[in-house]
Amino acid sequence: MMKLLLLHSDFIEIEPTIRAIEEAENIEKGKIRIENCLVCFTSIEEGDSEELVEEAVKSIKDVAEKVKVDRIVIYPYVHLTNKPAKPSEAYRILLKIEDYIKKYFEVYRAPFGWYKEFTIKVKGHPLAELSRTISKRVDTIEEIEKFLSKNNFEYNIRRERDRVFIEIYHKEGKIHKKLKKPHIILYPDGREYLIVGEENGKLKVLDVKRLDINKIIDLVNNGEILGYELLEKKDISKDMLTLIDKEALEKPMQENERNIIREAMEKFGFEWELNSDYGHMRYKPYAAIMLDLVGLYSIKVAKELGIPIYVIKGTNMFDLNEGPVAEHAKLFGERMYELYTDKSKYVLRYAACFQQFSIAKDLIISYRDLPFGMLEIADSYRFEQSGEVILGFRLRKFTMPDLHIFCKNIEESRKVFLSVHKKIMEEIKKIGRDYELLINLGSPEFYQKYKEIVMDIVRDINKPVLVVIYPPADERYWIINIEYNIIDIFGRPREIGTTQIDIGNGKRFGIKYIDEKNQENYVIILHNAILGSVERYIYALFDTALRKQKPALPLWITPVQVRIIPVKKEFNEYCYK
Repeated sequence: MMKLLLLHSDFIEIEPTIRAIEEAENIEKGKIRIENCLVCFTSIEEGDSEELVEEAVKSIKDVAEKVKVDRIVIYPYVHLTNKPAKPSEAYRILLKIEDYIKKYFEVYRAPFGWYKEFTIKVKGHPLAELSRTISKRVDTIEEIEKFLSKNNFEYNIRRERDRVFIEIYHKEGKIHKKLKKPHIILYPDGREYLIVGEENGKLKVLDVKRLDINKIIDLVNNGEILGYELLEKKDISKDMLTLIDKEALEKPMQENERNIIREAMEKFGFEWELNSDYGHMRYKPYAAIMLDLVGLYSIKVAKELGIPIYVIKGTNMFDLNEGPVAEHAKLFGERMYELYTDKSKYVLRYAACFQQFSIAKDLIISYRDLPFGMLEIADSYRFEQSGEVILGFRLRKFTMPDLHIFCKNIEESRKVFLSVHKKIMEEIKKIGRDYELLINLGSPEFYQKYKEIVMDIVRDINKPVLVVIYPPADERYWIINIEYNIIDIFGRPREIGTTQIDIGNGKRFGIKYIDEKNQENYVIILHNAILGSVERYIYALFDTALRKQKPALPLWITPVQVRIIPVKKEFNEYCYK
């Protein structure tokens, strides 16, 4: 919607100073003064089109005639909106407004894309200060009809007096539903069972080796489940069964009204910041110390992988209108923080990928340099639903020690992937816990093709994992993603660590290396959060501490480690020493 601020003025003086944007128009600098005029501060918003020009001119003309002026000043003023159009679009529409209104008035236009000094004297009558919002007149029924036609729906629209009835007919293949994903229990000895339900306290399963893996998506969504067998739960750990209940059987898991983990964290200064958005925390002195200690520890852990790790820092917002970030954001979904400036539309990063990839694409990389990693302790943002946020765990703003490792090929990725996995398991065992693994595969084809990579992981932990197979999608950039879950004190799975093999973003972001034959190739990227986010790792530490008879955090992260208690006032000075 176009925004106008219309000021009937004795005069306005305008002097451009410096260019504000690259697309600024070329002008001869100098001060201009226009007397007895209507100044139209104008903001063009994202989505505005030439269809609005006539309506905008009509509004300006109407006010100008009422206040009896012959001079109009069009002043580009992006600050009336938080959703500005691209500069090229805004400039084009402003020129159209200028051309159109010249038919009726003497018109001046302030330079586009420049910082400007201006002095204005506005008159004081009732019509001297007016605002207008110019929006497209929408025929709702017409828009609905366009949508239905575009998406090949069969429909009928009929009008009865002041009512409109729309009938939409179901046509096979035209209505898309969210597909269920197959869930498979995979054992270290290679046994694999597709979970299809539960019966008499046992799992209803099908032996995957007897199925056509390429038809497994259709089977769980459309097929009639016949010939299943019952799998005893006694051979599966309690924690894995909890993960199966949540993910495969989709049993509801309610949050407790009283959360003792939150209460413990609050005692150390981890709190919600009520003056910010939902899901934003604040960190009092003890909490801030703990946050920094985990950040430093995550760097130490990453450097123990035995490959070069480079710590970087960068920005937290990236252009959402064009380029690889815009392409990647389409795959992420709806849970993004977006903001607008006078330059473009931006996304607040939901991980450190963008900054690291932006740096990596500018490097000259030889096969001899690979593998290597980049790490940033990155403030990250995900627009979680307000009712789902949990202190220390599910946040809209969190701190992520985000490690990306760049590899030559699948063979090298497989070795590094296993090494990262071992480090993730090692770190959780240091605090006396264990993970239950949810391993996501990007398609049935990926499951067949990369099965041995999955088996590397399963054999290493020597216990069953839960495998989830996604429906095929051309835009999917990852082949394997592992979610490392603890089962918290309330009996709920909580994902902490994660690792992933990405075969798509090397090409999308233009990250190349030169191989032994002097040929360019795109890297394969491993996405890793060895400890998880800083907040989630701390959540796991508190969850672990509360299971003990005398709850205690590890000494290295305890903000107060020693207290010296003088028994007499005379000993105070010595204690300080």
